[in-house]
Amino acid sequence: MGDTSIRVSEELADELYSRKGRSTSYEEFIWSLLDDGGEPAETAEPPKDEIVQTQQARNTVVEQARAEWADDPDQRRQARVDSLQAAIEAVRDEPLSKSELQAAAYPGDDVGQNERTWFRKTVKPWLKEVAEYSNSDQKWHYSG
Repeated sequence: MGDTSIRVSEELADELYSRKGRSTSYEEFIWSLLDDGGEPAETAEPPKDEIVQTQQARNTVVEQARAEWADDPDQRRQARVDSLQAAIEAVRDEPLSKSELQAAAYPGDDVGQNERTWFRKTVKPWLKEVAEYSNSDQKWHYSG
């Protein structure tokens, strides 16, 4: 069976996102609504092994970035690694826009980059590994 898209208002999309739970796909959530006569099934916390996998994915991305930045002076490299980790943590906690991410994680002059360059070169390439950007709300959503 193939996939199809449906168009909904931003308000409905936001409501669906807020109700479905982190570990539930939209398809599973909508099926649960149909199966339960309109009431979604309770969303459970993700299993412990899923949480561990999420942490391992985040750590892998951070370590890959650290290795790629090996030529940078130690102080800058450490500031970039720390700020990347802070950005990933911030997006994991809640969906954030680019400016919200910059406010939450940009470390200032320690990385040797202005905010725009820092986001474009330090955060965005690695953030794509663990988060997806939504055009509908213009925010990064953690995907593990």
